Order: sequence, then structure tokens, then C-alpha cells
Amino acid sequence: VGAGKKTKSAPDALILPQRDLARTHVYFMQAGEGAIKIGVSDDVWARMASLQTAQPEELKLIACLYCAPHVERTLHRAFEAYSLRGEWFRPSDEIMHLVSLITAKDAAGALQFIDDRDPLLKRH
Repeated sequence: VGAGKKTKSAPDALILPQRDLARTHVYFMQAGEGAIKIGVSDDVWARMASLQTAQPEELKLIACLYCAPHVERTLHRAFEAYSLRGEWFRPSDEIMHLVSLITAKDAAGALQFIDDRDPLLKRH
């Protein structure tokens, strides 16, 4: 699914140019104006529906990447200082900056942001 297309399982995701063959959706869902969940799913819409049943505030998809699965773990580590519980984070300036890169379809900027925080890529 290319950028700009919206299907049942694939939202309007920014596709990151990566060497990894395995790909999935890394999503950012926000509960109202509060906590942001950074998760991974092959069917983001079904995942959002599942999460919504246990969430009193309306969830909205604020950004989505189509990328290597390890990106989710990289982001969890990078945003650890903003962690609330599990995969839920406070909406920090740093998180919102990445969200803005993704929604602006700035693949180079988003990839650089992630690469700068990816310990798997930091080889000395």
C-alpha cells in the first residue's frame, strides 16, 4: 500500500525506505488530547477498535509508519522518559515532533529521527 492510500488494514501510512524486508504498521494513537499509544499492528483499524472498548476517551490515529517492526521498540526506548505505562506515553514535544514529520510525509526527516535513536544502528 503506498502513501496516501487508505484501506481497511492500512491507514494513510508514511512508508519509510529501509533495507528490512519485514514490514508492519507502527501507529500513534491518542486518547483525547492526552496519552499517546505507540504500538504495532498489521491491521491498525482493528487494533484501534479493540483498544477503544477499554478506553473512555475517543482514540484517534494521529500518525502511522509502514516500516520494520523493530522501530516500535526503538521508539519505546527513545521516549522512555515520557512513559506512563506500557506502550502509553505523555504527549511530549519530542513525540509530537516525530508525529509532525510523519504527517507531513517527511520520510527523510522521520527516518533520520529514528536512526538517531536506534541503538542497532549505532556501531562504533
